[in-house]
Formats: sequence, C-alpha cells, structure tokens
Amino acid sequence: MKTLTLFVTFILFFSLNSIILADSSPDIPSLKKFTTPPMTFTANQGQWNQQTLFRCDAGSALLWFTHDGVYYHFNRRLGNSEEYTARLPHRMSEPADNPPVFERLLIKSNFIAANPEPVIKGNALLSHRSNFILGNDPARWRTNVPSYESLTYEDIYPGINLVYYSKNGHMEYDFVVFPGADPAVIKIRYDGVERISVNETGELQLTTAWGTVTEQKPVFYQDINGERQTVTGRYLILGETTFGFEPDRNYDPTLPLIIDPVLVFSTYMGGSVEDWGLDIAVDDNSNVYVVGMTYSSDFPTENPLIDTITGSSDAFMTKLKATGDEFIYSTYLGGDGFDFGLALTIDGDGNIYLTGVTYAADFPTESPLQGTYGGNGDAFVVKLNNTGESLIFSTYLGGGSYDSGEDIILDANGNIYVTGGTDSESFPTQDPLFNNQLLRDAFISKITPDGSSFVFSTYLGGERGDFGKALCLDADTNIIILGSTNSDNFPSFRAYQDERAGFYDAFITRINANATNLIYSTYLGGGDDDWPVDMEIDANGFVYLTGYTYSLDFPKYLPFQNAKDDSADAFVTKLDSSGVSLVFSTFFGGSKNDYSQGITVDNDGKIYISGSTGSSDFPLKRELQTYQANNDAFVTKFNDDASLLFYSTCLGGTGSDAANCIDIDNTGNVYLTGSTSSIDFPTVTPYCDTLTGLKDVFVTKIFDDCIDNDLDDICDNEDNCPEAYNPNQYDTDGDDDGDVCDLCTDTDDDGYGNPGFAANTCDTDNCPDIYNPDQENADGDGFGDSCDVCINDPLNDIDGDGLCGDVDICPLAYDPLQENTDGDNYGDSCDNCPDIFNNSQEDADDDGIGDSCDICINDEYNDIDEDGVCGDIDNCPFFYNPDQLDADSNDIGDACESCCVGTTGNTNCSALEEPDISDITRLIDYLYLSHVPLCCPEEADVNISGGEPDISDITRLIDYLYITHGPLDNCP
Repeated sequence: MKTLTLFVTFILFFSLNSIILADSSPDIPSLKKFTTPPMTFTANQGQWNQQTLFRCDAGSALLWFTHDGVYYHFNRRLGNSEEYTARLPHRMSEPADNPPVFERLLIKSNFIAANPEPVIKGNALLSHRSNFILGNDPARWRTNVPSYESLTYEDIYPGINLVYYSKNGHMEYDFVVFPGADPAVIKIRYDGVERISVNETGELQLTTAWGTVTEQKPVFYQDINGERQTVTGRYLILGETTFGFEPDRNYDPTLPLIIDPVLVFSTYMGGSVEDWGLDIAVDDNSNVYVVGMTYSSDFPTENPLIDTITGSSDAFMTKLKATGDEFIYSTYLGGDGFDFGLALTIDGDGNIYLTGVTYAADFPTESPLQGTYGGNGDAFVVKLNNTGESLIFSTYLGGGSYDSGEDIILDANGNIYVTGGTDSESFPTQDPLFNNQLLRDAFISKITPDGSSFVFSTYLGGERGDFGKALCLDADTNIIILGSTNSDNFPSFRAYQDERAGFYDAFITRINANATNLIYSTYLGGGDDDWPVDMEIDANGFVYLTGYTYSLDFPKYLPFQNAKDDSADAFVTKLDSSGVSLVFSTFFGGSKNDYSQGITVDNDGKIYISGSTGSSDFPLKRELQTYQANNDAFVTKFNDDASLLFYSTCLGGTGSDAANCIDIDNTGNVYLTGSTSSIDFPTVTPYCDTLTGLKDVFVTKIFDDCIDNDLDDICDNEDNCPEAYNPNQYDTDGDDDGDVCDLCTDTDDDGYGNPGFAANTCDTDNCPDIYNPDQENADGDGFGDSCDVCINDPLNDIDGDGLCGDVDICPLAYDPLQENTDGDNYGDSCDNCPDIFNNSQEDADDDGIGDSCDICINDEYNDIDEDGVCGDIDNCPFFYNPDQLDADSNDIGDACESCCVGTTGNTNCSALEEPDISDITRLIDYLYLSHVPLCCPEEADVNISGGEPDISDITRLIDYLYITHGPLDNCP
C-alpha cells in the first residue's frame, strides 16, 4: 500500500519574487535588486574549503551547503572611495581611480538537533561542467566539475528529506516528511540576524543589519489519489532567531496514492439504429449522467419520463449507478421532430438541467418561460427532478430561425446560464449587452432558478457568423464564454489577440455577473480554421480551452508539441485570469486528423482532454490501448502546464469511435461518453456488452492505479529509481538504474564509475568514456593513459601549444616555435633573461627579470623613480633624488622626509603606532569640532590622497578597524 508524504515548501528569502526589504538607509541598495541567473548546484571537488559540499551562485548571493547548515553570503556595493594615487611600476596597468567598496552580510541556516552527517546528493546531473583554475599551482586546479538541478539532504531528520531547487528564478526548498516521521522535530535557527517574527499574514520576518527580510508563508500539501491536497499550517517561533512549523493534523498518512489508468467499467448503451452520447456528468456519489440523442425506438429506458421515441430522433437522459452496470433511470425527451440533447448539469439535490435543440412544435413543456415553438429549430432548457420521472420546468428558447443550446451551467444560487448560437432576429432578450448583428450570433441567457424569467439575455457577436460553445463562471460569478467567430468586428476588449487571423477563430469573452460590461474579449486563432469546443476554469481564474485547429500558426506558448501538419490537430490552451496572456498553448496529435471535444481540470490543476483521432502515431503514454483502426476515442492527462503527460491512451475497436465529453470525480477517476460503431469496443462489467445498432453510446470509467512512492509523477513499475525523486529519469550509463540511485554509474562498463555521481559506491573512473579496467595513469594527473592527451605530462599541455610538458621548453607559456636564443633550456617565452644564458633563472627580487640582466638585482621596482639609484640603496625610492641628500642622517632622503612613521593612521601621534578609535575621534575633532591643528598631517592622510585630511580618511580608518580590515598604506 502506498503511504502518503507531507510536503512543506518554502521560498527562500533572497528570491526576487518573494523578498521584501526595508532599506536601512536610502543610499544603500536593497536585496531586492539582486539578480538571479539560472541557479545550479556545483559540487566541491577540492576547489573550496573542505567544509563546503556544494555551492550555488544566485547572482549577488552565494549559497554554501555544508553538513551542519546552509550559509547565505550576500554582497552589496556601498559606493566608490575617494581617488587615490598609489604608484606602481610604469609597465603595469593603472588601477581604477575609484575602487568600489563592498559590504558583506552572512546568514547561516542551522538545522537544530539534526543528523550531523546527512547524505547530501546532487539530483539531475547537468550537461555542462565548470573549471576552477586557482592561482599558478596546477595542483590546486579543478576541471570538469559537475553541477546539478537540485540538491537533497537525505534524512536531515528521521524520515525527513530536505530538497533545494530553483523555480521561476528563485530558490525554494521542500521538507519531505515521509509517513511515520514527525514534522515537529524540524527546527531552524538563523545566525547573523537580530530577531525573527511572524506577521499578520503568516510570513516570517527576519530583522538584519541591512533591514527587514520577509520569507513567504510556507505551503503544506500532500498528493492524494493524484490530487494535491493543501494542508493548513504555519510558522512556529521557538526562540529569538529559531523557528519550526506546525501543520494541522488534517492529513492522512496511510491512504494509497492512485494515478495510473485502468478501466473500471466500460459499456455500450443504445438501440438498433444510431445513438450518440454528447455530454456526461458525475455526482458526489459517482453516479453517472449522460445526455445525447437517439434514432432508436428501442433505446433502453428505466423509470422513464417518456418511454417511446416520438420523432425522427429524440434526446435521451440516462443516469447510471456508480458501478456502470445498472440504470437508475433512462428516458427519451422530445417531440415529433428532431431533438438533440447537447449539454447537462446537475445541482446538489441531483436535479438535472438539460439544453439542446428541438425541431418539434410539441416538445414537452412545463411552466415554460417560452411556451411556443419559434420555428426552424429552437434551443430548449429543461429541469428534471432527481428521479428523472417528472419535469420541474421545460421551455423553448429561440426565435423564428435556427437556435441551438450548446452548454448549460448553474451558479451557487441556482441561476441557470445557457449559451449557443442563434440566427433569429427575434431571439428573446432581456437587458441585452449587445443587440443582434444579423446572420448568426452567439447568445448568453441567465434564467432564474425557478425558470420563470430572465435575469438577462443578450446577443454576442459581429457582422458575420458567431457561435457560443461553452460557459464558465469565475469566483465572482463573472461569465466566460467560449465560441467561434468569423466576424472582423467581434467585440474585442483588453484582448490577447485583437484581430481575426483566419476564416474562423475562437473567441473568449468575459462579462460581469449582470452582463452590463465586458471584462475582456479576445480572438484566438491562426490563418486557417480554428474550432473551439470546450472550456474549464480553475480556482485562480485561469481558463483552459480545447478544440481543434487547421492553422499551422495557431498561437503557441511553451508548447508540449510545437508543430503540426496540414491535417487537424487538437489544441490545449491556458489563459491567465486577465485574458491578455497565455500560460501555455500547444498542439496535440499525430499525422492525421485529431479532434479534442472535451476538457476538465482537477483541483491540482492537472488537465484532462478527450476526443477522437485518426492518427496511428497519436502520442501515447501508459496507454490502455494503442491505435486500433479507423478513428479511435482518446483520453489524455497532462500536468498543470502541459509540459508532461501523465498518460495518453486510445480507446476503441475496429469501427469508428469518438469521445465527445469528459468529466472527473473528486478522486480523479475519469468518465467518458461518446459513440462507437465497433463490435469489439472494450467493455468491463458492462450494462450491455454488445453493439446493438449501427452506432451506440459508450460510457467508460478510467481509474488511475499507479504507485508512485517518490512522487515524481512516474509509476514505480516504470521508474528507474522508484524510491528517489527523479522526474527526468536520467540514466547516463543506460543500465536501467537511474543516476540518482545507481550505485555505479559506469558509462564504459569497466567497473569504475563516472565522476560526479553522488550515489556511486565504486571507485571513480579516470577515463569514464573509454574502457580501461587497469586505470593506468603514468603521470598521476587524474586522467588515465587511455584518454590522456599527454601521458607523461601531469599538466596536459596546459599552455595549449600542441607540445606536452615533458618535451615543452616552456610548459606554462604558449610557444609552439620553441625558440631558445641563449640556449639555456628555457624558451624565450618563459626565460627571464632570454638573451643571456642563465640556466639557474635566479631572480633575487622576484620582479620577473633574471639577475643576469637585472639593472637592480635587489630592487623589484627597478629604480621606479628613475634617478639612477636602485631601490635597495635609494634613500627615497619613490621620489626622484639622484643627489640622495639626507640632512639629518636618518637614512631617509630629504626628498621624502616626513613626520609619518611606518603606516598612516596615528593621527593623535600617540606612543602606540597602531591606530585605534582615539585616532578616529581626533580626526572628527579636527574636521568638525575644535579644528585644533594636527600634529602630523601625513599621518592623517590615511587614504594617501596627497591632499588635506577629509571625511574619506575617517571612512578609511573605520573600514580598517571594523569592516574589511584591509591593511593601511605606508607613510609617504
């Protein structure tokens, strides 16, 4: 049995999307100005202090991951110091005039009473590697260092993992609390902050020397039967800088997690002619409601309102038990003409609301809002009681031309909303937002719960053909209408797409609850025909659309499938709540015609679509059936951004099959209805197991039964690491064991593992891509002889001149010509005296010029003041003084004599030469208080500006004593 796991998600406080910082002063930049490039986790292979295991670069912040905590290292630039004129050898580059001054903030996240040696693993190895060339000692260099997408602290507390990862440009971390573990043991203490608190909205506030940082409220959730279930909870303050968290005990740690497709029941339903299932709904008890149309005089009935067909075709309404093998009731509905049931919905009492089209002047009516048939086809609106045995009300809805009811929904107060299309100039309206525009228009009608009157009824359209297909209500009872249009002047307002692109485009229009104004209205389509069919809305107001398109340029954004051929493909599109931008939009299908006819969304945002396909190469995953023949029904489940398929399957037999509608129950089971002409359509515990006519209705329930212990949306029986989260399923060596749990990821199969794989227990391969079980390495450089460019050169031709170090006369300097003018075994490129034989390469003053040709052997500046006296004997080495005058015979030339001794900073001329707080006080007194002259102005010129002392000298002393502690300059 699958046990549940509790997830707690935190967004780290330095993320751009979550940080709130109160600046401590207006001229200090805040944390919210940090940039966040793509973040990866780089392993430490000796390039950093051994305490560090991984590092993550987040722009102006660095994260250091250690066994005992995580360090957040922030830098900010305070501004430029005053100009300085430090003298350097003339052959060197001059420094910047205004070097920046930086301030550092270091915060450590400590895990209190945690596992002192947790296993810390990188997850999802990235293709790129990093090189760290540190100094001029090749032994310190590290190359080909791996990086990962995420990082896991395993068993940071008993039964609890901690996972760090990057999402949407900021860092997040999850505590994964496995069954039996106690989340109360998690305690985090922040070092480097002054205090923490929780504000009124549940956010954690950290008071730091830089201001107040706010960490977003934690998110607690479980995955139950494939649905994300939110668990309420909060931060728990445990001390001045320590916190934990407290989830409410409203989660069940023992229920199974169900997410893989299996047929629960599947049945034919029909008579001897043709029957079509056109809409489906499920109540809280998993009873199934199906509406459609039938040409069969022997369509199966049970406790019917009308027990015989009365026209050429009738609508039907059938309610099946949750088992699918028995009717609760089934009835015809219609008059002596053609009647089609197109849509249904149910209320909390089990009453059924239907709409569709009737051509019958004797369609059964009850307490009608419109009692007379308008002609040429009218929409109808019907409410049946919960047993299906009586009409509560039934009415025509239409004018003198064709009118069709395509969708029907209810609001929380029982008001009824209907949409469709009308050719009638006399369609009944009430306080219309738009009037008739001639030809066909969409319509939206809102009817009171008792069916006695309109709240409003309006046209919606332009000068040509417009048709309403689906309706939704948002949380504020605003109305969203999906339909098709070929009008150039269809009402457009705050539109994502404000012009028609093809002959027929989709439209999506949101109007306020009373239909008095537009909130937004937009076209959606490409250069060919686009046919929207169904729509859903989630709790956040995001709108999901589906249908089919012939347009190669149908709008796409972050598509699962980017291209199509000239046939029809399904499309799936998600609009944000404003209607002005796409969250995603994608094609979906194969090389033939694919028609999506229905869409629904579960509470976790997972998306289900259904329809029909003629493509033998239709995309499948964890399929119940592959493509059978002719046309098959299909059902597909995506994640919330349509970047991942949970499953996708065909459903059908050797005839023609089409799924026309889809619904889900509160545990994620999927219900389909449609039509089939297949004698071998798959059935399970059916009401009827045989095709009885030319075409029958089918009703199918699909159950998700995949066990997914690591919650990576991959079933354990298909997961190459079923106990470790690895949605990417990386398997570098192709041995069917995923990299995150492979004990020896070994590409060349020589018994030695690839470097950079945390799970490896085998020794690291020095030639990971070449079979070399002997691991010979003549020069000890870490590269096996089988793949070493320079077998006897540990530096591996580091200068890149094509010559290995064992024959290169300048192994660290590029010199492919190997010139050696003086014949002393040092090439001209690296010889410190290239024209004079000096095999010893002695350089007493380490100035890069060998003693054999150095003018001033013991002077690294080589007479920098150019007065003809080398610095080792020059009594003023930085000032031109060829006469070397020294009036007081103190070995300091008169040219540079001053009262300053040693380094600057002793502004009060105390016996203690080392500066302290009294020297800062003396400078402040001189500049701003008594202005008593200084005993030695040179001592007060702390930043060696050569000018009068000023505020910059005070700043330099403060920096030296309390911030960077960078050494002071010598006296002039």
